[in-house]
Amino acid sequence: MAVVPFERWMDGDVQSFCSNIGLMTLQIIAAGMPTISRFMVLQTQRMLYWAKHRPDVIRTLALNAKRCDDRHVENLNACQGRLAPQRHRPTMETYKHTSCLIKGSHALSKMLDAAALSGRQRGSSRASQNAEHVRLRGIYATATWVPSLDQTEEWIFNLFEAGARGDAALDANFPGSDRIEAAKAKLARVVKLLENWLENQRLTPVYVDE
Repeated sequence: MAVVPFERWMDGDVQSFCSNIGLMTLQIIAAGMPTISRFMVLQTQRMLYWAKHRPDVIRTLALNAKRCDDRHVENLNACQGRLAPQRHRPTMETYKHTSCLIKGSHALSKMLDAAALSGRQRGSSRASQNAEHVRLRGIYATATWVPSLDQTEEWIFNLFEAGARGDAALDANFPGSDRIEAAKAKLARVVKLLENWLENQRLTPVYVDE
C-alpha cells in the first residue's frame, strides 16, 4: 500500500491511489508524522470533493498521470528559484514573472551552447538519466537481484506464518496494536493543525495577487 499505488500512478494508472488514499492517510497519521498527515488529510478532502463535485478533475489527473509526476514540478520549482531574486520574499507576481522567463532562458542557453560548444549540448556526453523510481525498478528486475528478492520474500512470509502460529518471541518484538484506532484518536488534532496552516496561508502575502 505504501509503494504499489504510487508505482501504478507512475505507470499511468491512478485507480490504486484513489482507492487507497483514505487508508494511506490513516496509516500516516498513526505513525505520528504531523506535517505529512496534514497534507494527506488535505489531499483526501480534495479527492472527495472532486469525486462529488468535479469528477472531470479526477479524469484529467487519470488521463495525465505521468505528467503529474512531481519530478516535473520540482524541476519547474528549481528553474523558478534560480531566476527569482534571492533576497526577496516572493509573491504571485514573482512566480508569474519567473514562469514567463523559463522558456526564453532555456532557448538562450541552447543558443550559447551551440555557439560555445560547436553544437554539442551541455551534458550530452552523459547518458540520459531516467527518473529514480524507473531506474531502481529496472535494476531490481535484473537477474542479479533474484536471490536477494527471493530471500526477502521468504523472510516476510515467514514472519506472517510465525505470527499466525502465535510465536511468543515475535509477539514480544511486535506488540499488537490497532493503527486505525490510533489514527482516529489523532485525527482531530491533525485536522486542527491543517485548519491553522490554511489560515496562515491565507494571511501570507505570497498568496495575494498584487
